[in-house]
Amino acid sequence: MNERRARSGPSPALATTILVLFSLAGLVGGLLTHSLVSAASGVVRIHATATPAPHTIATPHSIPTAVATQAGPEAHFTLALAFSPARAVAHQPLTISVTASVNGTSIPVAHLLCTLSAPGNGAPLLNAWPSPTATNAKGLATWQITIPGLAPGLYGVKVSASSTDGYSAYWVDWLSVTG
Repeated sequence: MNERRARSGPSPALATTILVLFSLAGLVGGLLTHSLVSAASGVVRIHATATPAPHTIATPHSIPTAVATQAGPEAHFTLALAFSPARAVAHQPLTISVTASVNGTSIPVAHLLCTLSAPGNGAPLLNAWPSPTATNAKGLATWQITIPGLAPGLYGVKVSASSTDGYSAYWVDWLSVTG
């Protein structure tokens, strides 16, 4: 007599192995896609800053097709603030410089309107702040001021800017003023 057995399909071990391989392939594909898109878009969500950490709003944008030597005001950027001289004296001239660069790169951001203001906490350097200034082709904006008659101490300056697509960032730094 001829006996027929029902076909049961692949063994459980083989089915499990196939499922694990497909799962791993999907994970690797997702991670690779995420890293390529993040690297190409220049979106970085972690910033090294002076006190306090900058407030940023990251929004997606298109992937560039060529390497830029300069970015426009729609780029996602990081700001850095510098004083010259680094230690100042009351009633003396001071240059305040802001550098704007695309997040995670040294590519300058041009035509970005930067505004100086008082920090959220601590003593402000000025009572009346100069007009906003746009960054140049090198991503640099500068202001020439005279330090008011201040008691020796640390005085804060905040620079802030927003891109044309709504991305914004700020940087706070402190200047040591001597008598």
